[in-house]
Amino acid sequence: MNSKNPTKLIKNGTIVALVILALLSACSPNPNQTAEQQLIGIKIGYCPTMTPHVQALAKNHKNVTPILYDNSALAMDALHAGAVQAILIGRSAREHELTDGLRLLLVEDGLTLIAQHPGVIRYEDLPKIRILTHEGEAAIQDLIPVRINVVYYDDFTQMLADMDSSVAVLLRWSQVSPDNNLLIPVDVAGLKIPAFRSPHFYYLDSMEDTLLPIFNTYSTNK
Repeated sequence: MNSKNPTKLIKNGTIVALVILALLSACSPNPNQTAEQQLIGIKIGYCPTMTPHVQALAKNHKNVTPILYDNSALAMDALHAGAVQAILIGRSAREHELTDGLRLLLVEDGLTLIAQHPGVIRYEDLPKIRILTHEGEAAIQDLIPVRINVVYYDDFTQMLADMDSSVAVLLRWSQVSPDNNLLIPVDVAGLKIPAFRSPHFYYLDSMEDTLLPIFNTYSTNK
């Protein structure tokens, strides 16, 4: 015969039930919380030129954990591998990096250089080449050396058609195609000039509801 006190069993069972309910409540998403509050430790990979942008993002959103990669390609690899939920890089994705479900938020539409062949160029050597652009003089005067040889175009298509191995084209990041070759200006130490990079926020569409509100808030208030 069971000699245990049924009243004590009921009390103990009630305590266990209350503990389980409390744990379930703690683990369940609160409908009053934002998507950012419900997700802890959002990992955002970034390349060195995006350091100031990521620092501002992490300052405003405590759930963001920035992870530095040596370059944009490594950050993109990390995103595709699932090591991070999003990346902030200074360039647009190359053709081989594009996959189904990859989404882009171009935070700033700055200027960059493309050429017939990919490469790097010392910033101080820019006056040695001709630069074709569809931009107005006022838009580029703070970006390029004063002595630079610039040819201004009204026709964007004609400008691209005139690109050969002796020139570079200055255009907006939103106008860069995945198959374009970047000509990357660098300083005397070989580091990329941040002024020729723009923050590109890449993520997978499965994370859109969580990530976009975070970055839209940043891009509005920065």
